[in-house]
Amino acid sequence: MKSWRFVTLSLAALGSVGPLGCMTQSDDQLDSVRQALPKKESMQLDGPETVASPATNTSNSNDAGVAPANAPYATFYTFTRNVRDGVNRITAGVLGTVWFIVNTKPTRIESEQAIWGPYTDALEPATWRFRVTHQGGQEYAYILEGRPKESSSDQDYRAVLTGVGYAQGDPKHGDGSFSIDLDVARSLDPVAHPDDSGKITVVHDLPATVKTELSPLPRTIEVTLLPSDSAAHLDILSIAREDHTGTIVVDGLADVDESKKTALEDVTVASQWNAMGAGRSDVTLAGGDVPAALSPVTLVECWDTHFKQSYYKDSAGIAATVGDIGACAFSEVATAD
Repeated sequence: MKSWRFVTLSLAALGSVGPLGCMTQSDDQLDSVRQALPKKESMQLDGPETVASPATNTSNSNDAGVAPANAPYATFYTFTRNVRDGVNRITAGVLGTVWFIVNTKPTRIESEQAIWGPYTDALEPATWRFRVTHQGGQEYAYILEGRPKESSSDQDYRAVLTGVGYAQGDPKHGDGSFSIDLDVARSLDPVAHPDDSGKITVVHDLPATVKTELSPLPRTIEVTLLPSDSAAHLDILSIAREDHTGTIVVDGLADVDESKKTALEDVTVASQWNAMGAGRSDVTLAGGDVPAALSPVTLVECWDTHFKQSYYKDSAGIAATVGDIGACAFSEVATAD
Protein backbone atom coordinates (compact mmCIF):
# COMPACT_ATOMS: atom_id res chain seq x y z
CA MET A 1 0.00 0.00 0.00
CA LYS A 2 1.42 3.35 -0.99
CA SER A 3 2.34 5.83 1.68
CA TRP A 4 -0.33 8.38 2.48
CA ARG A 5 1.78 11.46 1.88
CA PHE A 6 0.76 14.98 1.09
CA VAL A 7 3.22 17.76 0.28
CA THR A 8 1.98 21.10 1.68
CA LEU A 9 0.41 23.19 -1.04
CA SER A 10 2.24 26.43 -1.85
CA LEU A 11 -0.60 28.70 -0.78
CA ALA A 12 1.01 30.86 1.86
CA ALA A 13 0.95 33.88 -0.42
CA LEU A 14 -2.82 33.71 -0.97
CA GLY A 15 -3.44 36.04 1.94
CA SER A 16 -0.82 38.53 0.82
CA VAL A 17 -2.26 39.20 -2.62
CA GLY A 18 -4.07 42.25 -1.22
CA PRO A 19 -7.75 43.19 -1.25
CA LEU A 20 -9.32 43.68 -4.64
CA GLY A 21 -12.57 45.10 -3.28
CA CYS A 22 -13.99 46.84 -0.24
CA MET A 23 -14.05 45.01 3.06
CA THR A 24 -17.71 44.84 4.00
CA GLN A 25 -17.69 42.29 6.80
CA SER A 26 -16.66 43.00 10.37
CA ASP A 27 -13.75 41.38 12.15
CA ASP A 28 -16.31 39.49 14.25
CA GLN A 29 -17.74 37.87 11.15
CA LEU A 30 -14.29 36.87 9.96
CA ASP A 31 -13.62 35.47 13.43
CA SER A 32 -16.68 33.25 12.99
CA VAL A 33 -15.16 31.97 9.76
CA ARG A 34 -11.94 31.10 11.57
CA GLN A 35 -13.74 29.45 14.47
CA ALA A 36 -15.53 27.10 12.09
CA LEU A 37 -12.30 25.65 10.67
CA PRO A 38 -10.37 23.03 12.67
CA LYS A 39 -6.78 23.78 13.64
CA LYS A 40 -4.19 21.23 12.60
CA GLU A 41 -3.24 20.63 16.25
CA SER A 42 -6.83 19.67 17.07
CA MET A 43 -6.90 17.14 14.24
CA GLN A 44 -3.78 15.14 15.09
CA LEU A 45 -4.43 11.50 15.84
CA ASP A 46 -2.81 10.60 19.14
CA GLY A 47 -0.48 7.71 19.80
CA PRO A 48 1.17 6.16 22.85
CA GLU A 49 4.46 7.97 22.26
CA THR A 50 2.65 11.33 22.53
CA VAL A 51 1.39 10.65 26.05
CA ALA A 52 4.29 8.84 27.78
CA SER A 53 4.33 10.40 31.21
CA PRO A 54 7.18 12.78 32.14
CA ALA A 55 6.94 11.17 35.57
CA THR A 56 8.82 8.20 34.15
CA ASN A 57 11.87 10.41 33.47
CA THR A 58 15.04 9.52 35.36
CA SER A 59 18.72 9.88 34.63
CA ASN A 60 18.20 7.22 31.98
CA SER A 61 16.58 8.93 29.01
CA ASN A 62 15.05 5.62 27.92
CA ASP A 63 12.68 5.78 30.89
CA ALA A 64 10.72 8.57 29.17
CA GLY A 65 8.99 6.06 26.92
CA VAL A 66 11.68 5.75 24.24
CA ALA A 67 13.03 2.33 23.39
CA PRO A 68 16.80 1.76 23.43
CA ALA A 69 18.34 2.12 19.97
CA ASN A 70 19.06 -1.61 19.64
CA ALA A 71 15.62 -2.73 20.82
CA PRO A 72 12.87 -3.53 18.30
CA TYR A 73 9.52 -1.83 18.66
CA ALA A 74 6.42 -3.98 18.98
CA THR A 75 5.21 -4.85 15.46
CA PHE A 76 1.66 -3.58 15.76
CA TYR A 77 2.66 -0.55 17.78
CA THR A 78 4.76 0.30 14.70
CA PHE A 79 1.92 -0.51 12.28
CA THR A 80 -0.55 1.63 14.21
CA ARG A 81 1.91 4.49 14.50
CA ASN A 82 2.77 4.41 10.78
CA VAL A 83 -0.91 4.61 9.82
CA ARG A 84 -1.45 7.41 12.32
CA ASP A 85 1.63 9.34 11.13
CA GLY A 86 0.55 9.12 7.49
CA VAL A 87 -2.83 10.67 8.30
CA ASN A 88 -1.26 13.35 10.50
CA ARG A 89 1.20 14.44 7.82
CA ILE A 90 -1.62 14.99 5.37
CA THR A 91 -3.97 16.84 7.71
CA ALA A 92 -1.20 18.96 9.22
CA GLY A 93 0.05 20.04 5.80
CA VAL A 94 -3.35 21.00 4.46
CA LEU A 95 -4.96 22.43 7.61
CA GLY A 96 -1.81 24.30 8.59
CA THR A 97 -1.85 26.10 5.27
CA VAL A 98 -5.60 26.76 5.44
CA TRP A 99 -5.30 28.17 8.97
CA PHE A 100 -2.55 30.53 7.78
CA ILE A 101 -4.75 31.70 4.92
CA VAL A 102 -7.86 32.48 6.97
CA ASN A 103 -5.81 34.49 9.43
CA THR A 104 -4.84 36.91 6.68
CA LYS A 105 -7.00 39.49 4.92
CA PRO A 106 -9.31 38.02 2.26
CA THR A 107 -8.73 39.06 -1.31
CA ARG A 108 -12.38 39.99 -1.53
CA ILE A 109 -15.63 39.65 0.35
CA GLU A 110 -19.00 38.89 -1.22
CA SER A 111 -22.39 38.78 0.48
CA GLU A 112 -21.99 35.31 2.01
CA GLN A 113 -18.48 34.39 0.94
CA ALA A 114 -14.86 35.28 1.69
CA ILE A 115 -12.30 34.55 -1.03
CA TRP A 116 -8.52 34.31 -0.86
CA GLY A 117 -6.69 34.32 -4.20
CA PRO A 118 -6.33 33.40 -6.96
CA TYR A 119 -2.61 32.97 -6.51
CA THR A 120 -0.04 31.45 -8.86
CA ASP A 121 3.53 30.74 -7.82
CA ALA A 122 6.09 31.37 -10.55
CA LEU A 123 7.39 27.79 -10.41
CA GLU A 124 4.11 25.93 -9.95
CA PRO A 125 1.83 24.66 -12.75
CA ALA A 126 -1.40 25.52 -10.92
CA THR A 127 -3.34 28.55 -9.71
CA TRP A 128 -4.97 28.27 -6.27
CA ARG A 129 -8.00 29.76 -4.55
CA PHE A 130 -9.60 29.31 -1.12
CA ARG A 131 -13.25 30.13 -0.36
CA VAL A 132 -15.39 30.06 2.77
CA THR A 133 -19.17 30.29 2.31
CA HIS A 134 -21.72 31.07 5.04
CA GLN A 135 -24.37 28.34 4.96
CA GLY A 136 -26.70 29.98 7.48
CA GLY A 137 -26.58 30.20 11.26
CA GLN A 138 -23.04 29.40 12.38
CA GLU A 139 -22.35 26.84 9.64
CA TYR A 140 -19.58 27.44 7.09
CA ALA A 141 -18.41 25.45 4.08
CA TYR A 142 -14.84 25.78 2.86
CA ILE A 143 -13.06 24.73 -0.31
CA LEU A 144 -9.48 24.79 -1.55
CA GLU A 145 -9.31 24.50 -5.31
CA GLY A 146 -6.82 24.75 -8.14
CA ARG A 147 -6.81 25.10 -11.90
CA PRO A 148 -4.08 24.83 -14.56
CA LYS A 149 -1.85 27.89 -14.60
CA GLU A 150 -2.66 28.67 -18.22
CA SER A 151 -6.41 28.83 -17.53
CA SER A 152 -8.31 31.99 -16.63
CA SER A 153 -11.72 30.31 -16.35
CA ASP A 154 -13.42 29.69 -13.01
CA GLN A 155 -14.97 26.60 -14.61
CA ASP A 156 -11.56 24.93 -14.57
CA TYR A 157 -11.14 25.00 -10.81
CA ARG A 158 -11.08 21.56 -9.19
CA ALA A 159 -11.44 20.98 -5.46
CA VAL A 160 -8.56 19.51 -3.48
CA LEU A 161 -10.13 20.16 -0.06
CA THR A 162 -13.81 20.52 0.84
CA GLY A 163 -15.20 20.75 4.33
CA VAL A 164 -17.84 22.06 6.70
CA GLY A 165 -17.55 23.43 10.24
CA TYR A 166 -19.46 25.40 12.85
CA ALA A 167 -18.49 28.60 14.67
CA GLN A 168 -18.82 29.19 18.40
CA GLY A 169 -22.42 29.55 19.50
CA ASP A 170 -23.57 26.58 17.43
CA PRO A 171 -24.24 23.35 19.37
CA LYS A 172 -22.16 21.58 16.72
CA HIS A 173 -19.07 23.75 17.28
CA GLY A 174 -16.08 21.41 17.23
CA ASP A 175 -17.85 18.96 14.94
CA GLY A 176 -17.42 18.86 11.19
CA SER A 177 -15.82 17.00 8.32
CA PHE A 178 -13.52 17.49 5.36
CA SER A 179 -12.29 15.53 2.36
CA ILE A 180 -8.96 15.72 0.54
CA ASP A 181 -8.74 14.60 -3.10
CA LEU A 182 -5.17 13.47 -3.67
CA ASP A 183 -5.85 12.58 -7.31
CA VAL A 184 -6.78 16.19 -8.05
CA ALA A 185 -3.69 17.42 -6.21
CA ARG A 186 -1.54 15.10 -8.32
CA SER A 187 -3.22 16.10 -11.59
CA LEU A 188 -2.65 19.79 -10.84
CA ASP A 189 0.98 19.31 -9.79
CA PRO A 190 2.32 15.81 -10.59
CA VAL A 191 5.88 16.80 -9.68
CA ALA A 192 4.90 17.73 -6.11
CA HIS A 193 2.55 14.75 -5.66
CA PRO A 194 4.03 11.77 -7.56
CA ASP A 195 2.90 9.14 -5.04
CA ASP A 196 -0.38 10.67 -3.84
CA SER A 197 -3.59 8.90 -4.76
CA GLY A 198 -7.19 8.54 -3.73
CA LYS A 199 -9.31 10.38 -1.23
CA ILE A 200 -9.19 10.95 2.49
CA THR A 201 -12.33 11.81 4.45
CA VAL A 202 -12.14 13.02 8.05
CA VAL A 203 -15.05 13.39 10.47
CA HIS A 204 -14.19 15.13 13.75
CA ASP A 205 -15.91 15.49 17.10
CA LEU A 206 -13.98 18.01 19.20
CA PRO A 207 -14.93 19.72 22.45
CA ALA A 208 -17.35 22.61 21.86
CA THR A 209 -15.55 24.61 24.55
CA VAL A 210 -11.80 24.72 24.13
CA LYS A 211 -9.65 25.90 27.02
CA THR A 212 -5.99 26.67 26.43
CA GLU A 213 -4.60 23.44 25.04
CA LEU A 214 -3.77 23.19 21.35
CA SER A 215 -5.03 19.60 21.21
CA PRO A 216 -8.31 19.69 23.17
CA LEU A 217 -9.61 16.56 24.88
CA PRO A 218 -11.64 14.50 24.60
CA ARG A 219 -11.78 14.16 20.85
CA THR A 220 -12.92 11.53 18.38
CA ILE A 221 -11.71 11.48 14.79
CA GLU A 222 -12.81 9.08 12.05
CA VAL A 223 -10.77 8.76 8.88
CA THR A 224 -11.46 6.88 5.64
CA LEU A 225 -8.56 6.23 3.24
CA LEU A 226 -9.51 5.20 -0.28
CA PRO A 227 -6.61 5.01 -2.76
CA SER A 228 -7.50 5.06 -6.43
CA ASP A 229 -4.53 2.98 -7.61
CA SER A 230 -4.89 0.07 -5.20
CA ALA A 231 -7.53 -2.20 -3.76
CA ALA A 232 -6.31 -1.22 -0.30
CA HIS A 233 -8.58 0.81 1.95
CA LEU A 234 -8.68 1.70 5.62
CA ASP A 235 -11.18 3.03 8.14
CA ILE A 236 -9.58 4.54 11.22
CA LEU A 237 -11.21 5.49 14.50
CA SER A 238 -9.13 7.56 16.92
CA ILE A 239 -10.27 8.33 20.47
CA ALA A 240 -8.22 10.56 22.76
CA ARG A 241 -9.55 10.84 26.30
CA GLU A 242 -9.11 13.43 29.02
CA ASP A 243 -7.12 10.98 31.16
CA HIS A 244 -4.62 10.70 28.26
CA THR A 245 -5.51 7.12 27.46
CA GLY A 246 -6.29 6.44 23.83
CA THR A 247 -7.62 4.00 21.26
CA ILE A 248 -7.04 3.60 17.54
CA VAL A 249 -9.00 1.00 15.59
CA VAL A 250 -7.82 0.33 12.03
CA ASP A 251 -10.04 -1.80 9.82
CA GLY A 252 -9.72 -2.54 6.11
CA LEU A 253 -7.56 -4.11 3.43
CA ALA A 254 -3.84 -3.49 3.77
CA ASP A 255 -0.39 -5.04 3.54
CA VAL A 256 0.76 -5.58 7.11
CA ASP A 257 4.21 -6.77 5.99
CA GLU A 258 6.85 -4.10 6.62
CA SER A 259 8.18 -4.45 3.04
CA LYS A 260 4.78 -3.41 1.63
CA LYS A 261 5.53 -5.71 -1.33
CA THR A 262 3.32 -8.67 -0.45
CA ALA A 263 -0.39 -9.41 -0.78
CA LEU A 264 -3.11 -7.40 0.93
CA GLU A 265 -4.84 -8.82 3.99
CA ASP A 266 -8.19 -8.15 5.57
CA VAL A 267 -6.99 -6.61 8.77
CA THR A 268 -8.41 -5.23 11.99
CA VAL A 269 -6.03 -3.73 14.51
CA ALA A 270 -7.51 -2.43 17.76
CA SER A 271 -4.80 -0.65 19.73
CA GLN A 272 -5.07 1.01 23.12
CA TRP A 273 -2.61 2.63 25.49
CA ASN A 274 -2.51 4.11 28.95
CA ALA A 275 -1.20 7.49 30.11
CA MET A 276 2.29 6.03 30.53
CA GLY A 277 2.41 4.85 26.90
CA ALA A 278 2.15 1.10 27.51
CA GLY A 279 -0.43 -0.59 25.34
CA ARG A 280 -2.01 -3.55 23.64
CA SER A 281 -3.04 -4.46 20.08
CA ASP A 282 -5.63 -7.10 19.21
CA VAL A 283 -5.33 -8.14 15.59
CA THR A 284 -7.33 -10.23 13.14
CA LEU A 285 -5.80 -11.15 9.77
CA ALA A 286 -7.39 -13.04 6.89
CA GLY A 287 -6.71 -13.56 3.20
CA GLY A 288 -3.63 -12.23 1.45
CA ASP A 289 -0.52 -14.02 2.69
CA VAL A 290 -2.41 -15.79 5.46
CA PRO A 291 -2.69 -19.53 4.59
CA ALA A 292 -6.31 -20.49 3.98
CA ALA A 293 -6.06 -23.35 6.48
CA LEU A 294 -5.13 -20.88 9.22
CA SER A 295 -7.36 -17.96 8.25
CA PRO A 296 -8.38 -15.97 10.14
CA VAL A 297 -5.40 -15.53 12.39
CA THR A 298 -5.90 -13.65 15.63
CA LEU A 299 -3.11 -12.33 17.77
CA VAL A 300 -2.45 -10.23 20.82
CA GLU A 301 0.64 -8.09 21.20
CA CYS A 302 1.46 -5.85 24.18
CA TRP A 303 4.22 -3.30 24.65
CA ASP A 304 5.75 -1.57 27.64
CA THR A 305 6.43 2.11 28.25
CA HIS A 306 9.50 1.82 26.00
CA PHE A 307 7.25 0.40 23.21
CA LYS A 308 9.12 -2.92 23.34
CA GLN A 309 7.11 -6.12 22.98
CA SER A 310 6.16 -7.45 26.42
CA TYR A 311 3.72 -10.14 25.27
CA TYR A 312 2.82 -11.87 22.01
CA LYS A 313 0.62 -14.81 21.07
CA ASP A 314 -1.14 -15.78 17.85
CA SER A 315 -3.74 -18.42 17.08
CA ALA A 316 -1.73 -20.14 14.35
CA GLY A 317 1.69 -20.57 15.92
CA ILE A 318 3.23 -18.31 13.29
CA ALA A 319 5.64 -16.97 15.89
CA ALA A 320 6.59 -18.16 19.34
CA THR A 321 4.62 -16.93 22.31
CA VAL A 322 6.53 -14.23 24.19
CA GLY A 323 6.05 -13.15 27.79
CA ASP A 324 2.99 -13.45 29.99
CA ILE A 325 -0.37 -11.85 29.29
CA GLY A 326 -0.30 -10.56 32.84
CA ALA A 327 2.34 -8.08 31.63
CA CYS A 328 -0.21 -6.38 29.36
CA ALA A 329 -1.43 -2.93 30.32
CA PHE A 330 -4.98 -4.00 29.40
CA SER A 331 -6.78 -7.29 30.00
CA GLU A 332 -9.53 -6.76 27.38
CA VAL A 333 -9.88 -5.81 23.72
CA ALA A 334 -10.24 -2.10 22.97
CA THR A 335 -13.78 -0.85 22.43
CA ALA A 336 -15.02 2.27 20.61
CA ASP A 337 -16.53 3.95 23.66
